[in-house]
Amino acid sequence: MDGLNRIVTFLVALLTLVGAIVVLGVTTDVVDPDVLPGGSAQTSSDSWFYAQLKGIADFGGGEQTITIVASVAVAVVMLGLLVMIATPGVRRRRGSLQISSDAEGLTSVEVGSVRLLAERTGAVNRSVTSIRCRIWVRRRPVGTGPASILIACYPKVVLGTDLQEIRDDLQTRIKQAVEKLTGLTVLQVHVVRIKFDKGEHSRLLAA
Repeated sequence: MDGLNRIVTFLVALLTLVGAIVVLGVTTDVVDPDVLPGGSAQTSSDSWFYAQLKGIADFGGGEQTITIVASVAVAVVMLGLLVMIATPGVRRRRGSLQISSDAEGLTSVEVGSVRLLAERTGAVNRSVTSIRCRIWVRRRPVGTGPASILIACYPKVVLGTDLQEIRDDLQTRIKQAVEKLTGLTVLQVHVVRIKFDKGEHSRLLAA
């Protein structure tokens, strides 16, 4: 994520977090609906989003419970996103990854090549019709050993595939191949957002 995207994402997450906190406060009667600025007794104008917050304040029973749960969930997610953005320790990177550094020189490998290796390794599984992977790098001081990486893979699989089995196979297969062939340390392989393929292979299997 480049600098501008990080700033925009940070600001959006921050505003969303503030909004979730305000909604939670109004729902639980901790703050009044006119908590936001913009209102003026002299001009008889309402504060920002007063009408919407007043409606939320009038919630009761199930509506109130749902609003509280949703506000807390949004606040937690946005807080986690803010921490991730503000913590540069692990990030997705382009460029090269250090494998070794000694008196004879430095050895590194391109991030794109590691990603390609992970994708080709995962595609070996007969149930995988296509797979896309991303690489995140844990920073380490130069000369302290091979880089540590996180891998996230997003596979499409044949309809009827055992998802737990495909997850275990991809995690083991990709981790072993990347560590053996590159010398990098693979901290985790996440297999996420698995999709069933809607193509011909899926129809044949389902039949």
